[in-house]
Amino acid sequence: MTLRKLAPLAVQTVAQQAVQFFVADGKYRMQVFTLEDKRDGMLQVYLPDVLDAAVKAKILARPGKRAATAATRSKPANGIPVAPLDAPTGVVAVEYPILAKAGESLRIEALDNHNTPEPPPHVRHMLGWNRKALRISLSANGSPTQAAAVEALCELAAKAWASAAAAEKPAASR
Repeated sequence: MTLRKLAPLAVQTVAQQAVQFFVADGKYRMQVFTLEDKRDGMLQVYLPDVLDAAVKAKILARPGKRAATAATRSKPANGIPVAPLDAPTGVVAVEYPILAKAGESLRIEALDNHNTPEPPPHVRHMLGWNRKALRISLSANGSPTQAAAVEALCELAAKAWASAAAAEKPAASR
């Protein structure tokens, strides 16, 4: 429901597994969110990269040194790259602590066109042209704290494109 309020243009579905959300971008539309359900008990929410803003807004904390070290390490001792089995090479999930409740975290993967050279069709338009996206994985029966944190991240993204649109509007009317 929150994604629909933040991205009011008509949604587009990709088979039965994904819903794409759009906002106006001049006379065009820009994809800003994707909600994906592969029917494996997990939901993936794709949104613009707002990690720095989320840390500044005190929604998320930076991962501990131990988690950050494990996440940024590209090769273990045996020389084989580390990546989740279902993720493109170079994409690593990091657990970001949620500040609203101790012990709760979000599993977030940062995506761009370098570490995701062939993204799925429902995510392709969120990458490229210097755009970056986040993939947040939630259990289908995840906690309300996790859902609230994802909604807050989506609201941060909406504020970012709303302020960008407001900045462009006066320039266009000259």
